[in-house]
Amino acid sequence: MSKGVVVGVVIASAIVAILLAAFVVMPALNANEYLIFEGAYAEWDYSAVVLFVQMTGTVRIEIVDMTSTTYTVVMSATGDVPIQSKTETYPIEDSVTAFWTLGIYQGMEYVYTIYGTKYLKHYVEHDGDTTMDYYVGKDNNWPYKFVMSESGFTIPFEISDTNINWVKNG
Repeated sequence: MSKGVVVGVVIASAIVAILLAAFVVMPALNANEYLIFEGAYAEWDYSAVVLFVQMTGTVRIEIVDMTSTTYTVVMSATGDVPIQSKTETYPIEDSVTAFWTLGIYQGMEYVYTIYGTKYLKHYVEHDGDTTMDYYVGKDNNWPYKFVMSESGFTIPFEISDTNINWVKNG
């Protein structure tokens, strides 16, 4: 397996975990101001040079089914990182925020997004040679941006589209 494919697989695994966590964290926030709904989606764009190869694309998460007890999330991707679509179903009352650690809190930072400049919580997590920087909403914990860094590459993922108003306005 080539080094580029290995890097792509590592990146893909990290993306799946982070983005599925975005929708999994929502039931804990499912107060009136943070409602989720069938058809809710968000997309993050990425662009970087990895091992001398330009990699660009979009990762999309969407709630495709919702009942009174569960919701189903589909993650798909287009672009250069080889990510297979993934579908997961979660109980509405389940809150897995205890299992989603964001690393060490670094403080608040202003981050430019497509929806304007946001004042976001910044966390850093180190896992072996990989460093993940997360920039999440102060009140909604939504991942507006995350950056994956390893020796030889840095890949920023930035929110690029959503139909969730509290993400746009948060």
